[in-house]
Amino acid sequence: AYILLHEPESVAPVIIGESGAASREGRPAPVEAEVLREGLPRRFADLAHGPDLHPIPVPAGAGSFLLIPLSDPGRVAGLLGVFGRPPVRSDEPAVRLFTAIGRHVTRALHNAETYHSLAKQLSQVQVLSPLRLPWATSSPREEGMWDIVKRFLETTHVDRCAITLAAPGEASAHLIVGYDRFRDNPWIE
Repeated sequence: AYILLHEPESVAPVIIGESGAASREGRPAPVEAEVLREGLPRRFADLAHGPDLHPIPVPAGAGSFLLIPLSDPGRVAGLLGVFGRPPVRSDEPAVRLFTAIGRHVTRALHNAETYHSLAKQLSQVQVLSPLRLPWATSSPREEGMWDIVKRFLETTHVDRCAITLAAPGEASAHLIVGYDRFRDNPWIE
């Protein structure tokens, strides 16, 4: 068995658990591309009379093959490929079983992506959290705000960043501290 993860923007799929994966040519096999496009499982009960699976490395003695789509909402995120040796069946009950397993794999992959995204956001917030507000420090207000901008830039790697602070009771008076990657120096207005 193996899992193929596919990002539409990426040419090369990520393949997990496939022996001989180094022999892949950097893109899904035609039959895999078809399942990714259609989002429907495919089964081949007899590989002796089945399609050409190149560049998928077929295990010695494999007699049947199932391709199960791993679907995220709105797109097919990958495939679960399962080889069977006789007398392993590739009939409808087997397709239903591996489709159910595929749903669990998809949920686990989605949860892992969500966890990674949240962990990244948390680390960014943790970098910014020790900052003291500029009006609570003895340093000039601009210096404290510039410290916040620098921390934000280190964490997020953005091209532009600015903090605007309105003076209490005055809607038109603002202090702006910012950074623009396309300017030579930070700026204060």
